[in-house]
Amino acid sequence: MTETLLSIPLNVLDLRDNDFFMFIGQFCSQDVVEYLKLLEDYLELIDVKKKLAFRRSDGSYRPEVFQQHPFLKRLNDFNNSLSQNPDSTNENFLHRFLDNLLSNLPIAKSRYRYQEDVLDFALCLFILAGRKAYEFLRINIPGSLPSLTTIQTKLAKEGLRAVEGEFRYNDMIKYMSTVNSKFAFCAEDRTTAERKIIYDTRSNSFVGFSPPLDEYGMPRMKYFQTDSIEDLQCWFEQEDISKLLNLYMIQPKNSNDQKISPYALAGYGTNWKYTSFDISRRWLKVFEESSSQGIRIIGYSTDADAKYLLVQYQNTLLLTIDIPKSWSWFFLPRRQLFLCMQDAIHICTKLRNRLLSTSAVIMMGDGLVSIDYLLELIELRSKFNHNLVKSDICPHDKQNYRSCEKLCAAIECLQEINDSHATVVYLSIIRYIIIAFIDPSTPTATRIYYTRLAVFVCRLWRT
Repeated sequence: MTETLLSIPLNVLDLRDNDFFMFIGQFCSQDVVEYLKLLEDYLELIDVKKKLAFRRSDGSYRPEVFQQHPFLKRLNDFNNSLSQNPDSTNENFLHRFLDNLLSNLPIAKSRYRYQEDVLDFALCLFILAGRKAYEFLRINIPGSLPSLTTIQTKLAKEGLRAVEGEFRYNDMIKYMSTVNSKFAFCAEDRTTAERKIIYDTRSNSFVGFSPPLDEYGMPRMKYFQTDSIEDLQCWFEQEDISKLLNLYMIQPKNSNDQKISPYALAGYGTNWKYTSFDISRRWLKVFEESSSQGIRIIGYSTDADAKYLLVQYQNTLLLTIDIPKSWSWFFLPRRQLFLCMQDAIHICTKLRNRLLSTSAVIMMGDGLVSIDYLLELIELRSKFNHNLVKSDICPHDKQNYRSCEKLCAAIECLQEINDSHATVVYLSIIRYIIIAFIDPSTPTATRIYYTRLAVFVCRLWRT
């Protein structure tokens, strides 16, 4: 021990850098030397830690990081709220949605992957919002939503993608069993469609031409199939391209008056070049096919098109109504296979659109039914009284049923406008239809009263 102490130089306290480490190496292992070298750099390491470390030893994050990047602070606060409320289903999905989005952003688009619940959300968004709205969101939020090809594949996998002209009775039966219903209304209507021809790989046919009808009034499925370019050219030259989409919806009914979502039975393009007889045969075919599988179609609901009205009046099968012969004004015949009725919401919006039309002139006696009285009401009276804005009388949104309700609610205020009596009566007809056919809280006796009132006001106006 004495011999070791005597070997220590007198300037040991002045040793620096390599001289100091060489001296230590004479008495200690190399690990000790490396440890001392590390300690020598601790001041520089502390400075590096201040610059690079986000998290402290106690688990908290450095405030400087959040000051420079506020988004990280909001993301951290959201993550902390999830850990404190683990049972929140909506926030859990939002967490998975953001996690999926952030995991996709750093990689190539071809490698994007999506969790199953994100795919389900995207599918619902596509169905509810439509193709254009879905594409708008997908393009502006990269990595958040799958492509349309992925959506179409999932639709086909789930059996939700229909072939043009296919009446999906088997799927309808499955849906009716899930909602525990054996009775349903069928609704038929048309809407404007984009005029274009596409090739459908599932049916190996071209979609967009107007398919011909068979002997039952049903569209011929997969009619436009060919391997010949000459046939395709001939179709473009001679066949009609569909300008309308004809859609069949099934509305299940049960004894509990439970609200049940409708089911899309079929859809196909049409040029509307068929007769009321074709419609009648098609309705009968749908009725028979549904009945053969245990589903009773109670009736059909349509708009006020002349062809549909003619079918409703001429159909004289099965259902017997004891109507006095003197009731020449009663619309339905005595025998009906099923009930036929016009869609009440559609009637209300059509009446509203006629009122708001700039070209139609509607006279009721010596009174004028005009939008000008509504504009005068908005200009002269407080919104607190009538709750109307100019967008409520905008004719561009032709299916704005909420506008019908607001216009009817302003009838009392409209009576204060000079010479508006004809417009008041016209809006009253819409109000009677809403009370009789749309408002679910209306008692049966009241429904009958307002139904008759609307009919008799219209007949009085006609005479």
